[in-house]
Amino acid sequence: AVVSTQSTGKCQCNRGYLLGGNGKSCHLSCDGLWLRQPEGLIFSPNFPLNYPASATCSWEIEAPSGYSIKLQILKLDMEYSHLCIFDVLSIRRWFKSDWEEVANFCGDSFERKLIVNSPLVRLLFRSDSSIQFMGFKLFYQFIPSICPKRRANCPFQVPFQQKYYLPRHLDTGSESCNREYLTSAAEVYIPNVHPLSCLAKISLREKKKVVLVINTLKTVELAGCEEEFLIIKTGNNQKTLRKLCGSMSAQILYINDNIVTLETVLKSSQSVLKISYFSY
Repeated sequence: AVVSTQSTGKCQCNRGYLLGGNGKSCHLSCDGLWLRQPEGLIFSPNFPLNYPASATCSWEIEAPSGYSIKLQILKLDMEYSHLCIFDVLSIRRWFKSDWEEVANFCGDSFERKLIVNSPLVRLLFRSDSSIQFMGFKLFYQFIPSICPKRRANCPFQVPFQQKYYLPRHLDTGSESCNREYLTSAAEVYIPNVHPLSCLAKISLREKKKVVLVINTLKTVELAGCEEEFLIIKTGNNQKTLRKLCGSMSAQILYINDNIVTLETVLKSSQSVLKISYFSY
């Protein structure tokens, strides 16, 4: 991570490193960085070279009150694993006196854009000791809040350059969870009632696709998915894509269809489902 500059005779460090007191060695310095500028770029350490092993970096982005934070992942090249348990870029927002996970990213991805409904966002990058890749390049920007203050149930993220509209059922006061969602982004209504059986249908315009965000899924039944489950179906013919149970959080599913049906059955009072969606 040390680069020698022949013209000046001095050494300099790559991104995420600071030069040591001897002027000849660099040490990792990317943890606990505080960003208050209205926009900027964030890189994994050593980018565009491979990030180091066993690294931990964090950035906290603070916008003024009344603002949300737009994030655009321009490059993502990291070790892939199920649930991103090895190398991960984790996005969190400050919500109700605690950090809430918005999304976890790993692997090799195309450009991602999202808006986090909070003036305070934390990015956490972590690598393990095994395989290293190029990492990530991310752009952030403050924007006026997209979530009306009078609404307490806004989703934590919506697609970039799309307005957030409340589903019609949230304005009617109806408590039924058997609903059709016609908006480009929303939080699916799952009441805290047990036993529970819900059927939600997401119907987007043609040429639009659905992105599901499973914020939290927790069922007492950990395997088999016979008594408690979330079934994800696609298209008008409702072809089953996934049947899920057990425990998971901050999972993002890109679905190649504009129509998605969610069938939810929860019987135990300890079982929880929080799920939202947006379009791309």
